[in-house]
Amino acid sequence: MSEWGIALLAAGSALAGGLITGWTYLRFLEVAESVILTRRTNSGGHDDLPALQRAFGAIQLEGPAEVSDAARAFVTELRRNGPLDDLEQLRVALLSAAQAALVRR
Repeated sequence: MSEWGIALLAAGSALAGGLITGWTYLRFLEVAESVILTRRTNSGGHDDLPALQRAFGAIQLEGPAEVSDAARAFVTELRRNGPLDDLEQLRVALLSAAQAALVRR
């Protein structure tokens, strides 16, 4: 295979990896938003916590550390029934960490 072909293959692999990682981040953020809404309205969302735990496991696996740490902070605050404003700030911090990680890829 030519150097050009190898470079295209490497670029395609990096792009696919970024899309998969982005999807994992998206799933966690989606469920985190649902959890916040459920707490705010005090209705629905019984499936949110298992979904959040699964998405959290995927983020721990995917990394990087900044995103994993931000997700862990959100889950920890949720488990201790932290204030909604704190959860929202942690969700925004996670979003920022995820965006930065995707830009670096």
